[in-house]
Amino acid sequence: MEEIAYNHNRNMAVEIRSSSIDDIDVFLSSLNFTLIKSNHLAGKSLTLLGGRYCSIDGKLAAQLKFQNSADNKTYTVYQVATPAHFDSIEEQPITNYINGVKITLWQENGLLLGIAGNE
Repeated sequence: MEEIAYNHNRNMAVEIRSSSIDDIDVFLSSLNFTLIKSNHLAGKSLTLLGGRYCSIDGKLAAQLKFQNSADNKTYTVYQVATPAHFDSIEEQPITNYINGVKITLWQENGLLLGIAGNE
């Protein structure tokens, strides 16, 4: 979670601007997994702005930038192949606050996902 908070606070520009998860997946071709549209994010007022590579726990990951149309806040969503030591995280999300960033983690379709935003 600390690494997600750090990456979120860096506010790095996206490497590909697109509202299509499929376009971003093609661009981030070095990932060893396919990006997913998370069920956890369905129904939220989030618009995909683009994506970039990042690192989570030393593994190559995707960082997707979203904007909430309701309040114009920016959120980053991280997707990485689930590391073995994260098997204890269930599909039920867990939330924590680190350095002013609200972070929620969950597992979905064999991936570890996280969303970060300043509250």
